[in-house]
Amino acid sequence: MINMKQERIETYDWVCFNELVNEYSFSNKKETEKNIKKQLAIHGLGEYRQSRIDYIRHFKDSLIKEIRKINKSEFYQKTDSHYADSADFDIERMIDYFYRSYSSFNRLDLKSFISCAIYWYYLR
Repeated sequence: MINMKQERIETYDWVCFNELVNEYSFSNKKETEKNIKKQLAIHGLGEYRQSRIDYIRHFKDSLIKEIRKINKSEFYQKTDSHYADSADFDIERMIDYFYRSYSSFNRLDLKSFISCAIYWYYLR
């Protein structure tokens, strides 16, 4: 189990995901990639790698597709709340599921990605 109180470490993957989460099909990918390059430089996380960005983008798209299924998602577990709640999704099971396909991410980053995406694409 991952400790939620752990301080967020700015990893290469997190910085990239954090920019990509705001990218939509109509977005300018070149602008997003420019922002990623800038953030990587600010955090001193190394060179921009297009293949890694494509990998993270593919994961983000898969994750969003799953979250947008809402009650049709196998991870959806509606709570008693009358409002949307992050607990409506089984995050631990989602981590396990996505780790099987995207095993080059560490599990702490996966938890952050999933929690962030639930906020952006379900709670907002």
